[in-house]
Amino acid sequence: MKVRTLRLLGLLLLSLALIGCDDGPPLADPALIGIWRTDTPSHADRLLRIEPRFVAFGQDGGMESVFVIQSIAERREDGRRRFTIECEDGKGDGTTLHIVLEERATPILRFENQVDVPWTKRKLAPEPLVG
Repeated sequence: MKVRTLRLLGLLLLSLALIGCDDGPPLADPALIGIWRTDTPSHADRLLRIEPRFVAFGQDGGMESVFVIQSIAERREDGRRRFTIECEDGKGDGTTLHIVLEERATPILRFENQVDVPWTKRKLAPEPLVG
């Protein structure tokens, strides 16, 4: 099978598995929820999708990596909101995302390890893929 087909199949299987998750309160802050894009040339074809219970990274043409949010911690520092997001992929492998949100008329999101790549919310996310 082609790599793209395998990725889409993986996303479908993960989505189906998550449908059975409890309907507890959303984990992601409403200010983070949506589809984020950047105009930085090295990342211009990429997108970041944050839903109440998952984070997905993709490129134009399809999602590549989906992570289920396990926990989120927030702190305010220098007038910015800093989020530490603990999440797992479909195999149960964990990862930690460190995100800085600058609240302005047009909010800007940055990863702490890529501060030179600003992301802006282009549109609200469509209906959630999971429960």
